[in-house]
Amino acid sequence: MNLTALLAISCLAGCLFAAPAVWAGKGASVIVSHSGGVRKKDNLVEEDGHQPLLLNDEGADSFTNSIGMKFVKIAGGCFQMGDTFSEGDDDETPVHRVCVAGFYMGAYEVTQQEYKAIMGVNPSRFNSGDTYPVELVSWDDTQQFIEKLHNRDGLEYSLPTEAQWEYAAREGGKKLRFGDGKDCADPARINFDGSKDHQKKYSHIGEYRGKTVSVDSVAPNSLGLYHMSGNVWEWCQDSWHEGYKGAPADGSAWVSGEENPKRVFRGGSWDDDPERRIPNGFFGVEAGMMTRGLCGLPIVTPIHLMYAVLKLVSDWCFLLVEVFFKFKIRE
Repeated sequence: MNLTALLAISCLAGCLFAAPAVWAGKGASVIVSHSGGVRKKDNLVEEDGHQPLLLNDEGADSFTNSIGMKFVKIAGGCFQMGDTFSEGDDDETPVHRVCVAGFYMGAYEVTQQEYKAIMGVNPSRFNSGDTYPVELVSWDDTQQFIEKLHNRDGLEYSLPTEAQWEYAAREGGKKLRFGDGKDCADPARINFDGSKDHQKKYSHIGEYRGKTVSVDSVAPNSLGLYHMSGNVWEWCQDSWHEGYKGAPADGSAWVSGEENPKRVFRGGSWDDDPERRIPNGFFGVEAGMMTRGLCGLPIVTPIHLMYAVLKLVSDWCFLLVEVFFKFKIRE
């Protein structure tokens, strides 16, 4: 056997090894819901033996997980977090620079169908259909959902950190008031209380639906994320604090040392007026509390750099095999 043939066979073997990990992120959409995210681990194989899907900044723009949740890639970057319009409260200050690593985030709020597939129950007040967002879930409930989802498909999920959530809602850190990419709230694009009594200088008058709507019922922002403002509040991983003094600058979750801290939720809901802009749209409540049909579930997952290595190996292998067979044909 000559050297060329040996090289081709070796590369083919490498392709067969690398291709499953590489192509797992292609041909399907990568999905992480607004209500959560994937926890980052140093090792790629978890204690339970699951092998997480390998993705990176140069990989798939989206993917779909084992229960059909779509995740879209959010490229990392730095931005000014907080009340950049000087229109809010003290707990939205000081405005501070935060740098966020790339991650995948659920394109939609977690639906009632998806939640029931994992948890076996649908706690929602507005039990209107499979594509409506699940609500009446506490922060503690979200942790159980995330753990069970991980056990099902091996991917590392988590709620988004507050910095990740705001960065994504502002289309990669732009100076924006609302999660649809606009500075003026329009009831045609955001599900909130758009009645005349609640009009603000940055909102239009329109329909007040008085309930949730389907997760895909409005246009997404430029990152492909739906309902980042309105419909249901969205839990974050962070504890609630009275302001941003001392907040992490790396986009990680800011968790207090309290045994049962209040947790952050963002974005406003179907029952809120347009004051729930991106900077002002957050509160802190106890982790075990449920609010009346308001709180939903987003999810995120990290980008694994190992995907880049595997993709590079795979691409070179396929190229070398192609060249080898072209030469064989000529012979």
